[in-house]
Amino acid sequence: MYVRADQLQMELLTWFHTNAITCICPIGTGLQVCASADEGGRLRLWQVCRGEDPKGFRVLRFTSALTSLTVESRGKFLLASTDGGCIHAVSCERWSEAQVIDTQRISEVGIAKICCINSEDGLALKVAALLFDGRIAMVSFSLRDPKVKMLGLVENLGTVEDICFHDQDKTEELNVPGKLLAVGYNADAASCMWAIRALKEGYEPRDLTIPREACQLWSTKLTSDTGLAEGRPTAVCSLSKTEVAVGFANGAVKVFAVPTHPGLILKGPATPVRSLLQPGVHHVITSLQPNISATILTIGSMDGTVLKFGLPEGNELLNKTLHNPYNGGTAQVACSRDGTVTMTTGGSDGIIVWSEPGAGITLTPDDSHMSVEEDDAFGDASPGGFAFELDDTDINAFPAWSPPAAGGDAAAGDDEEVELSEEAAAKRKLMAHEIEALRKKLRILVDHNANAPDLEKLDRSEFCVDFEERFAIASKTKERCDELRADIEHQNVARQLVRDRLIKEFWDPMRGKGCQITSLTSSLAVSNYPERTVSEEESTVTRKLRMLRRSEQLELQMLRSNCPPELRNDMVLDEDHFTTGREQYIVNWWPASNTKAAEARAKQLAEIEAQAKQAQLEKKAAAEKEAEKQKEKDAKAAKEGREKSDDTGGVKVVDDTGGGTSADSIVAEEQKYLYEPFELVTNSRRRLQIHLLQSLSADYRLHFNELFKACQGDKKNIIDGIKEKCSRIRQILGELQIEEEVPEPTLQEVEDADSVLKVQDHEITVEKWISPEEKKAMEEAAAKEEERLRQLRENDAGQRALVQMMGGTLKTKKDLTPLEIVLDKEPWMDEIPEEDMSEAQKLAFAEYQAKEKALAEAQDAYKKQLSAELKTLRAGVQELTLQFEGLLKKLHHERFAHDAKFLCQELYCARLQLALLQNVEDNLVREQAQFDLASAQQTVLACDTRFSAFSAEVQKAKGEQDDRVRYEKEVSSAQHFRQAFANSTLEANAITALLQLFRKKKELNRAKSFASEDGGRTRRSASTVGIPKGVPSFNLVEEGASDPYPDLGVEQKVAHAQVEDDISFEDCPEGVDEDSFNRMLELRAEKLQAETEVARGAAVLGEMGGFLGHLERECMEAKADFDRLERELREHKALMGRELYDIEILFKLKQGQVEVPQAAVVTDYSDAIVIDQEVVESRNRRITELGKDKVHILTKIKEFRKSLSTLDWEHEMLALQTTDLEERTKDVHMLRVTKDLQSLLKGGEEGRNKAESDLLERKIEHLSEATEKKEQALKKQFAMLAHAAKLRKNENGMLEKKLRELQQNVIQREHIRRLRAPSGQPQKTGGGGRVEEDEGAAKAAHAAFKELRSRQKLMEVAKKNTEEIEILHKELDRLRQRTFPSFVQLHEDRPTNPDHR
Repeated sequence: MYVRADQLQMELLTWFHTNAITCICPIGTGLQVCASADEGGRLRLWQVCRGEDPKGFRVLRFTSALTSLTVESRGKFLLASTDGGCIHAVSCERWSEAQVIDTQRISEVGIAKICCINSEDGLALKVAALLFDGRIAMVSFSLRDPKVKMLGLVENLGTVEDICFHDQDKTEELNVPGKLLAVGYNADAASCMWAIRALKEGYEPRDLTIPREACQLWSTKLTSDTGLAEGRPTAVCSLSKTEVAVGFANGAVKVFAVPTHPGLILKGPATPVRSLLQPGVHHVITSLQPNISATILTIGSMDGTVLKFGLPEGNELLNKTLHNPYNGGTAQVACSRDGTVTMTTGGSDGIIVWSEPGAGITLTPDDSHMSVEEDDAFGDASPGGFAFELDDTDINAFPAWSPPAAGGDAAAGDDEEVELSEEAAAKRKLMAHEIEALRKKLRILVDHNANAPDLEKLDRSEFCVDFEERFAIASKTKERCDELRADIEHQNVARQLVRDRLIKEFWDPMRGKGCQITSLTSSLAVSNYPERTVSEEESTVTRKLRMLRRSEQLELQMLRSNCPPELRNDMVLDEDHFTTGREQYIVNWWPASNTKAAEARAKQLAEIEAQAKQAQLEKKAAAEKEAEKQKEKDAKAAKEGREKSDDTGGVKVVDDTGGGTSADSIVAEEQKYLYEPFELVTNSRRRLQIHLLQSLSADYRLHFNELFKACQGDKKNIIDGIKEKCSRIRQILGELQIEEEVPEPTLQEVEDADSVLKVQDHEITVEKWISPEEKKAMEEAAAKEEERLRQLRENDAGQRALVQMMGGTLKTKKDLTPLEIVLDKEPWMDEIPEEDMSEAQKLAFAEYQAKEKALAEAQDAYKKQLSAELKTLRAGVQELTLQFEGLLKKLHHERFAHDAKFLCQELYCARLQLALLQNVEDNLVREQAQFDLASAQQTVLACDTRFSAFSAEVQKAKGEQDDRVRYEKEVSSAQHFRQAFANSTLEANAITALLQLFRKKKELNRAKSFASEDGGRTRRSASTVGIPKGVPSFNLVEEGASDPYPDLGVEQKVAHAQVEDDISFEDCPEGVDEDSFNRMLELRAEKLQAETEVARGAAVLGEMGGFLGHLERECMEAKADFDRLERELREHKALMGRELYDIEILFKLKQGQVEVPQAAVVTDYSDAIVIDQEVVESRNRRITELGKDKVHILTKIKEFRKSLSTLDWEHEMLALQTTDLEERTKDVHMLRVTKDLQSLLKGGEEGRNKAESDLLERKIEHLSEATEKKEQALKKQFAMLAHAAKLRKNENGMLEKKLRELQQNVIQREHIRRLRAPSGQPQKTGGGGRVEEDEGAAKAAHAAFKELRSRQKLMEVAKKNTEEIEILHKELDRLRQRTFPSFVQLHEDRPTNPDHR
């Protein structure tokens, strides 16, 4: 239910927190007084509704940041946790005088959350604190002696996100502590929920970690995935005795059962009882808060939304966004005991207290603290009266808790014993000695009975000391067993009832139950589509919709074929105008008959069919060709005498999945009723299309289910055939006496639709407990059954007759197989040697041997026959298996094809639903805009009315002001003054002097009277001066009696304005009598009064002008708002008009045909366009042609540039040849003729060449000898190095062996040394036999070893360099001996083309 903000009774409370609020909680049973904490360390206790207390709050300041609050159920004590690891206990019985009564630092790690619950006896609080490192601290707080006591830590759970006590678990046993619920994820990143039993009263901590036996632990795995992005739990709360609500990071809220699996080892994920919120709707769930009766659950989300759900139905009661999602959303929610008043906070945006719409809830202020001391309500004005400050960061003042020493318990016990009296201690000691003596005697008797003879030995049941106690224990045990059996029977009956109801509600209405068909050889499995039974009402609605659609189609057919002239313009969209008919990628578009699109589509389908036939013919020809090749190979193998071997036993599996599926040929009945995608322009058509698409999807699923049923029948027949063959195979193996297991296929449980309702014996993992009485009854029944069968076997006349007449078998000798035939050999044949036999015996023995030989041959032939049959049967089993695998694979492809079909229709339905929702939203926006526009228009009319009315008042005031000005000018004129003295006897000079006094300026003096009691002369007020009736006048407000805040509604005290004149009788001119002077004063007073009225009228007129400008601005703003709303409404209507024909069409394209870059999550296709295939192919053809032209042109350019480069190269080569010839000519001209040159010119070159050749031969011989010597030297050096390496290797092996022996000796000596060492000072040893060593000595040894190793390397390098230098010296001497000058000039032929290099 969405609620507008004006429907909520909200009050924002933000004036007392300057930092982000971390926690809120109500104090007591209602929401009259609440507590809130912030990151600045301020704890404030405040009234929601202000009462008589002017302060209304109490402040406690702490140095550390406060993280969480929890309150005792009666509201007397409050516990606050900090990020420094402290827990502060605050006494708030009188919240206005709240004080910190105890502080305990439980850990050096900060506390994330704290919660509490009453103990079993109600005299203490059990407190749990969640630390920042994921550990949970168990704390106790005594209500009699208010002290915080740390008990220990619960560790090794994992990362805990939230905790709360299971306060809805109202256990009947008072001595059983409550449970603590925690949610988070373990080390394997699996989301978990843990239930931890709180510690019992009187538990004394002995270690930092609480042992598992002290607090029981149960766990449950919440989700199956191990990813932390979506499945992480963030909040938890208790709903009932068996149910818990958990909030997740993906916005889901689910209800789970309380964990019942002991320990931390998790099984499969738990199934939620129900889901209140689906994932993805909201952001991270931050807080869950039920009311006291768990009938209303309030949920806070990080997107700022606050939701309320009714329990246990789970219906949504409220959904409102109250906090800014960009500041963290809703941080925490709290509610009153009945759930009607709610308090929420977003951390940095204050606290909101609100009630449900129309609830009429009013909170009365809590003024109980005012009745104790009414005099001190306003007495203490200092900050200490309502504030308190505590520095909890001091480690010395508040040290971290540590477990007490081991001897603490003994010391405490000694203190208790000291407190006891001596007499009680003596009695206690005496009783302990008596009990110990009795225990020893009983132990001796038990041992004696155990070693006694069997006749004297007593049974354990007879060896009893107290029969009454044993009977009482047995009776109590029997009662508890009976109660447990009754409880179990009750639970079983309840579960059976739930099962029957679930079957009735969800299983029986299913027309087709869900099941699978599994493979016989692999893990492949194909599921069917579960179908529900269609009700008569739905069938009737579908028939009506089909009838309406059929009528519409007939009308459209009439408009297309024989349309009257007046109806020709009713066609909104004609598909022939914007389609070609070849757009098969448009989902659910089959062109209508008698259209151009239908003809184009038929032509396209014919082309596709022709291509498919051509491909099929080519495939058939290739298969025939392959078959001919195989025949030739078989014929060749037959000629060579080889047997054909087939790995599949002669079975050839043909993949029949490449030629399409039956889903492509489905023509459903609903298909002809569907609208074309271009016709879905109205909501009624969209709704009708949704119904038709759902029916079409149901037809697709029904078609596949029929194929599924056929495949089920095929599998059953194939399994029956395989079973027959397997039975025959077992018979053959039995006859051949071969022990081999023959697997036989069976139907799995998932293949039986009703298997979910059947419980098999192997599914029950818990062993059934059988009582001794039941075991005895079962044994007696088994003995009776065995005795009955024995008697039946003894008295079976038919069995006795079969044994007597036919040896116990019904087979005759003719029915026996050769393997079953046994020849009877006479005993004398084994006793008498063959040479001692008589003739008759020899004939009988020869006959026996012949029969034995014939039987052996028959057995061999029969074995071969059985082997051949066995091979045939196995081949048949494999053939049937492969046949079924082919059928299953084809069905698997059919499932994929049908999935694509009906999921496409479901997607289309979803898009149409979104279009409907968008249209509804547009209509709501339009109606809201029209409503806002009407309101704005009324506002404009009201502003215009107010402006017009006040403008009339201003005009009226201006007219009155003009009358006052005119009157003031008239009474201030000299003519009016002289007319007043026209009948007097005064001279002109006297009248002039009076006129000057009359015109003298005088300030107005308010709040004073002309007539005063202590004045010497009585003067008349200006009010007595006659003012004409038509002239308006003003009344002045006395200054002393005026209200400085007139807007508070206090009535003003009005008095007449008085004017006091400063002219006295002493200023009277000479020659003026008293009457004339008084007349002048009257005229002056009249003039002053008129001036005052004019000034005040001008001031009022100025104020009215300002207010008139304000009204004018209001009118302009209202008109601007009206224009804005009108423009928005006009734009929204235009948008709706554009979207009317902006039809959303689904395309079904191949993945390779989508050229839009794919995004990581969702690809945006808003800017994408669809291009026809022919357009792309034509563009590619044009690009190819242009590319060929470009290649041809570039080839021409290349050849031309190549010819140019060749010409340049030839020109440069000729120029260089010319230069070379010129240089040679110069050399010849400048050549010096010597004897050698002369001899060369004369022909003495042959002798020189011979000498040079001899020299070269000697040089070659010398080089060969030097090379051989060098090779021999290197070989000798290699042999020496190999020998040295071998020696080093042997030495390393000896050293390694010695090292192992030394290590073993060191380990043994270290062990002896450790045993001999004193226990108080253990020796420090390392792993692997390392002993304690001096670090300085080790470093010095390493340095010396490193220096020695470096020196050895340098010596080896120096030796090697010395040998190389000697070799080089020898080579240098050799080269010096054979040096001679050489002036050989080599001439090379220069190439004619650089490409020939």
